Formats: sequence, C-alpha cells, structure tokens
Amino acid sequence: MTQQRWLLLGVGIAFGASNVVAISLLGRGQSGLPKFNLPVSQYSSYSIDVYKAGETESYNIKHRMHDPKIVEELRTIEKPAGVFRKGKSETYILKQSPVGDEFNQSSIRSPELTAKQAECIEAGAAGKMQGRLVGSAVGTAAAPTLAGVPVLGPFLAGAATMLGMDQGSKVGSQIAKDFKDC
Repeated sequence: MTQQRWLLLGVGIAFGASNVVAISLLGRGQSGLPKFNLPVSQYSSYSIDVYKAGETESYNIKHRMHDPKIVEELRTIEKPAGVFRKGKSETYILKQSPVGDEFNQSSIRSPELTAKQAECIEAGAAGKMQGRLVGSAVGTAAAPTLAGVPVLGPFLAGAATMLGMDQGSKVGSQIAKDFKDC
C-alpha cells in the first residue's frame, strides 16, 4: 500500500475509535444531576432550576398537574374552490375550552361518538351516495361523445362514468356536511 492509503486507514480507525468512545461515555448516563421521578399526565408541566455555589447544590422544582389551563383544538378543513374546483380553500377552526370540560373536549378525550358527530357521519354518507348517483349521470351523459374516439373510445366512456361517480361522491359528501355545519 502507498503511504497515502496508510494515512487514510489510520485516520479512519482513529475517527471510528473516537466515535465508539464518545458513544460509550454518553450511554452511561452519568450526568451528575439527580433523577427525579415526578408524576406524569397529559397536561402536566415541569420547571427545574439548579443552583450551584461552590460545593453545595440546590434544586427548585415547579410542577403543575393541569397545565395548560385551557386546551386548544385546531382543525384544518380543505375544500375544493375556484373555477372547476381546481384550487383549494383552507378553513381553520380553533376551539378553546378549560381542562376537564368534558362537553367541549368530547372530540379530544372520548372515544365514543357524540350525537353531532354521528349526525355528521350520517349526513356525509347520505351525501356521498347522492353525489355518486349524480356523478354517474353526468359521466354517462358524456359517454356517447367519448365512445366515438377510435380504439380508446369504450375505455374513455367507462372511465368518464367512474370518474364522475368518484368526484360526485366527494362533492356530495362535502356539500351534505356543509349543510349540517360539520
């Protein structure tokens, strides 16, 4: 081997060994600070201040079990907008309620559906079916025109019907949910 290769090999081994030593030192977890076993909840917060003066150390621990006092829920709703529904419109809904208010936080905490959520799901499903029906009618109306295309005509006619059904179901579901304020 040439002298340059020996040099590169030595630098590589030294770099690898230094990484192994650094990882082993960090893995020991001996930071010099005591370990605190504080109670944990979804809304708890901690603040630990360390004061060192010579050989003495003092710790000031602030623990709040219900922090924040107000919980925020932010929902982003994207809807098609613009000409031919090509653009997107974003609507932001910010809901604030105090911690422990089960009525306002039902969507955050409870796995069970509320009456409003069930109504929204039902409206979305009904709108989806109605929109699929209307979309298939529009796609079927366009099918004879597309069927005249040589070779690909039958494929395009079927694709237009299926695309109309899919897009109609999305639009119908969103319209139904908008009417129910979901």
